[in-house]
Amino acid sequence: MKALLVTANFAPRSASPAIRTVHLSKYLIKAGWQIEVVTYDINAQILFSPEDDGLTRKASRVERITRLPAGIIRRAAMKGIMRSEERQCRKKRLLSKRLTSLMVPDPHFDIIPAFLNATRLRIHHFDPDVLVTFCYPFSMHVVGHLIKRSKIIPYWVADYGDPWIGGGVEELRRPKWRKKVDACLERRVLSNCDMVTVTTDAAMQLYAARFQPLRGRLLVVPMGYDPEDFRNLPRIQFAADDAGCFKMVYTGRLYEEARNIEPMLTALEQLQDSGLQLTHALRMYFIGEVQDSIRRRMESSVVGGIFRFVPWVAFRESLSWMISADCLLLIGNKSILQVPGKVYNYLASGRPILMTSENWDDPTAQLLRGDNASHIVDNTKPAITKEMMRILENGIGSDRKCAFLGKYSWEYIAKSLVNVINERVMGWTG
Repeated sequence: MKALLVTANFAPRSASPAIRTVHLSKYLIKAGWQIEVVTYDINAQILFSPEDDGLTRKASRVERITRLPAGIIRRAAMKGIMRSEERQCRKKRLLSKRLTSLMVPDPHFDIIPAFLNATRLRIHHFDPDVLVTFCYPFSMHVVGHLIKRSKIIPYWVADYGDPWIGGGVEELRRPKWRKKVDACLERRVLSNCDMVTVTTDAAMQLYAARFQPLRGRLLVVPMGYDPEDFRNLPRIQFAADDAGCFKMVYTGRLYEEARNIEPMLTALEQLQDSGLQLTHALRMYFIGEVQDSIRRRMESSVVGGIFRFVPWVAFRESLSWMISADCLLLIGNKSILQVPGKVYNYLASGRPILMTSENWDDPTAQLLRGDNASHIVDNTKPAITKEMMRILENGIGSDRKCAFLGKYSWEYIAKSLVNVINERVMGWTG
């Protein structure tokens, strides 16, 4: 079986969408598939995320990677920018709400012609059995639609990370009038798709209800973890000033559109005001990108001394932070459609997890309820205050018996996907 993957996110970019495409390609190859990839060039890949040599090594068995330069919007964002904070400021200026509203389906629309031409060329030379397009950005699915409509590829799979409509994508600031435009475009794009893969049952139910013709062509392909990543993984050497403190670690992005850390902050402030000396008892490490306004709020708090901020690190180093923690912190999504990809690595790390949940139906909370080492509390000041007091007085425990974790290994996920494509799409059995 041959598959051509079309994605804006691939190695060496150290971000969740790239982690997904790299691991799927790795284990599809292990399952006997031949894989080629069409993606951005390295400069565009690492514009807003760091370079990760470990992911590059995982992708080494891909037969060919066709890399394309960024479109004019990304090139404008890259021009003369060196520091991470400068990159984010330039990105926000370029992608203002008014400007973004005109970018259909997203700020990557200007790359569609180049991706379309490169995909056609690789289909001509590689002759794949299946085309797989990955989003975000949704522009990649527009490429898939145009390719499938031209009848030069027999089967097309559209893989969703974030839902097009109904899911929060930080980069998109769409006004209300855009909802109808995007819904019509998405319906047209998916009209001739052979399979749509989403990451949660909640997202599958959303798409089954919204696009009834897709029923029977929807499949849940969750995020996952790679057991190989945890072999011989070094632990973090904490600073001497942090010795003896209870260490909580949060990895990934923290921004207001998706997650609300304010109840946690006010709970910690209340504990400090009650006489508990948190600066001697607790450290919270945030590994990745914290929105500037949130970071300023944290640093100016009466408990600001407990926080430690570490910029983006390579994927494997983020796992080292996970296994070195006394507890992993998870701020629940405001959306109830997605499970953050890091959750599966949180579980694989073996460390206890404290999750602040916005909604009982959050699929992440539903997943963690099957894990005896996870503690889920409402994302409210009273609930968090009570739980943090209990943790600081009695500890949180560390034993994990996670019987369901195996089905979230990338190898298991890739094998399951192969079986479904063989049976449902290709019509093969046995």
